[in-house]
Amino acid sequence: MDAAARAGHLPVVKWLHFNRSEGCTAYAMHFPVVIGHLPLVQWLHSNRDEGCAKATMDWVARAGHLDVVKWLDANKLDKCSDDDSLNTRRADMFEMLLFLDAHCPQCIDRQFAEDTGKIILEYVLEDAHANRHELKRLEAKSTRMGIRDGLAWNDMLSLPNK
Repeated sequence: MDAAARAGHLPVVKWLHFNRSEGCTAYAMHFPVVIGHLPLVQWLHSNRDEGCAKATMDWVARAGHLDVVKWLDANKLDKCSDDDSLNTRRADMFEMLLFLDAHCPQCIDRQFAEDTGKIILEYVLEDAHANRHELKRLEAKSTRMGIRDGLAWNDMLSLPNK
C-alpha cells in the first residue's frame, strides 16, 4: 500500500485497503502529502490509522503545497521534525511563510527567517502600501529573533513611517 500511495494511485490504495490485510505504514500518507495529492491524503486520513511520518510538515512546506499544509494543520496532522524547525530553504511562497507564522510559529527558526528574507522583500516591493501592517509585524518579529541583516525594511524600501 505504501508503494501505491507513493505513486499517487488512489484506486489501487483503495483496492488494497479492502482486499488485502498487509496494511501500510505512516509513509503511506507521507508520500502523497509531499507530492501534493490531497484527495489521497484525505482518503487515507478517513480510512487508515497510521497517520503521518515524522517531519511530514517539513517536507510538504518545502515542496510548496500550501493547500496540503492548511489541510494538515486543520486536521491536526502537522508533525514537524524533532527540533520544530522547518527545512524550507527553497520555499518560494510568501503565503507559506504567513500561514506558518500564524498557525505553526514554532516551525519558523532563525535560519528559515533569514532564508525567506528575499521572498518577503519581493512581496513587499510588489504591494508595499497595502501590506504595511504585515511589513511592520514581520519587521518586529525579525528584530525579536535577532535578525538584522537585510531586514531593515523602512530603510531599504524608503517607506515613510505611518
